[in-house]
Amino acid sequence: MMKKIVLKMAMLGGAVVLYNKLPNGVKSVVAGNLPVYSPSKETMNVHSSLYGKRVAFLGSSITYGAGSMGKSFVEYLQARDGVIPTKSAISGTTLAGLEPKAYTSRLRTDFDQHASYDVFVCQLSTNDDRDHKKVG
Repeated sequence: MMKKIVLKMAMLGGAVVLYNKLPNGVKSVVAGNLPVYSPSKETMNVHSSLYGKRVAFLGSSITYGAGSMGKSFVEYLQARDGVIPTKSAISGTTLAGLEPKAYTSRLRTDFDQHASYDVFVCQLSTNDDRDHKKVG
């Protein structure tokens, strides 16, 4: 009995080590959401108060859908509620800073300055603290 438990724990540990050595793109496929959770499985609600609204989404990994193969709440809202999204999301990026991938830079480059958005959604990044960015 004890040998079986030790063997199972060793196999689990080996699987974790192998998983961690996989490239990120492969990890997404292995660990992403099951197909049953795909936004394509949703039924459009044409009576939603969001239906037809143009929504700008700015964010990092959560908005991108890093744990679900690039499908996030943005695609869910598009499939379920009929929003018309413009999505700028790059994992690991920060609110502060002047880097090309920082929120402040993408706000200027990734959204049509002449577009008429109904809603602007900004996912507040926790990466600023990790990257020691100053607040403000």
